[in-house]
Amino acid sequence: MKEYSSLDIDRVSIVIPAFNYERYVARAIESALAQDYEAIEIVVVDDGSTDQTAAIARSYETSGVRCISQVNQGLAAARNTGIAKSSGELLFFLDADDMLEPDSISHLVADLGQLDGTWGMVACQAKVMLPDGSIMTPGGGPKVAGEVVWKDLMFGSRFPCTVLARRQVFETCGGFDAGYQRLGCEDRDMWLRIAERYRIWAVPDRRVVVSFHGDNMSSDPARQLAGIRRCLSKARASREVPFWNFPFWLRVGAAYHCTAALLQSERRSRSKAAYHAILSLLYWPFPGISKTTGRPPWSRLLRLGVSLRNLCFAGPSAKGASL
Repeated sequence: MKEYSSLDIDRVSIVIPAFNYERYVARAIESALAQDYEAIEIVVVDDGSTDQTAAIARSYETSGVRCISQVNQGLAAARNTGIAKSSGELLFFLDADDMLEPDSISHLVADLGQLDGTWGMVACQAKVMLPDGSIMTPGGGPKVAGEVVWKDLMFGSRFPCTVLARRQVFETCGGFDAGYQRLGCEDRDMWLRIAERYRIWAVPDRRVVVSFHGDNMSSDPARQLAGIRRCLSKARASREVPFWNFPFWLRVGAAYHCTAALLQSERRSRSKAAYHAILSLLYWPFPGISKTTGRPPWSRLLRLGVSLRNLCFAGPSAKGASL
């Protein structure tokens, strides 16, 4: 029998927001039901789905799963509904197309149980399920456990929405920003606001399986980049780092354009990828970005070289599609 920390007495609410994910939601719910940590509550928030998502979720009510339906308001609002309608002292947010390993929650509870109340949440990394069903472990990411601070999050997402958080952090910091609606980066915005008041611990273990299937929010660079810009703008307004600290904000801009170049390259938007790769170096033509973003050394120069090569040697149709 696994020994847990003093946090065992606290219930973990697994909040699953879902919108038109009838193909995946059963898999997510079953992975939550399969947890070896007993004190679990599962709340599925159907965010105005027009397919069978809600019906599938309700079919698990006999297993103790709660299904709440609301008018479509976006991912952030659905998570907020889950927070409001759940009762656990600890919260885990599981996207409806992702899965938990059977011992995911017990490990995260143990990790958080070793930390005092100044630590608001613990985050883990993820494996990736490809469209063919195969699972891969991405390269990169942290090799050891450690603290993630506000400045780290300004240079990039250090983890996906794979966190176990104390309920009190949302009571203190407010919920997810529903203004993001269908934009990405609402989770990074939340972690930044939490990092202003609490400490965040991240572990390198990959305890969640994230699905890549082409319908992900991150597959649309326009929405994802708009969300990142909103997130960075809000963080700048918080004055956590003064606006006159120009080197810091130029490096943040360089990191943003590096991310934009990668996203556009993945979508084969060659001219846009090259444009952002050039801007990244114009914002900050000096070394130092790789360390803050967690990318390999010289990654921005390599990204520029790849983007220019793809642009110059692309066929006419590919060039036209990227404009």
